[in-house]
Amino acid sequence: MMGALQSWWAARDARERLIVRGGVAIVLLLLVPFLIYQSVARYRESAAADLAAARAVMADVRAIAEAGPPPPTVGAGGVRDVLTANAASSGLTVLRVEPGAGDRIVIAFGPSDSLGVYRWIDGVGKAGVRIHRTAIVRAGENGVVTAEFEVGAGT
Repeated sequence: MMGALQSWWAARDARERLIVRGGVAIVLLLLVPFLIYQSVARYRESAAADLAAARAVMADVRAIAEAGPPPPTVGAGGVRDVLTANAASSGLTVLRVEPGAGDRIVIAFGPSDSLGVYRWIDGVGKAGVRIHRTAIVRAGENGVVTAEFEVGAGT
């Protein structure tokens, strides 16, 4: 291939070589800046999208930080009522509720859907109840688990 190109080039006279060189130079002078601009423009668009996403996340973080933690809502019925009410609303079967260490309470659930357990965790956390110990064990297929928690009123 290279030999054929060299013999073709040697067969050209000086005027033709000058025209070919000029054509190559024009193509390069037009093509190289275009390729550089295209690359820079693509990078700039990508950076602008990343910046917009980062600003959106920053606004969300500020809103969360300004909101602060939710106030505790453990009512007159106490922690036990919050635990059982959240269990009922999450579709969980309570096996036992018993006193734990100090003012803590131990609650255990029978085989239940894991999503229900996570909803229960979220609900009691929003109610101001702190979970001190967690034991979640897979009890079957399709996300069925048993769970035991030691909880206390925000302590």
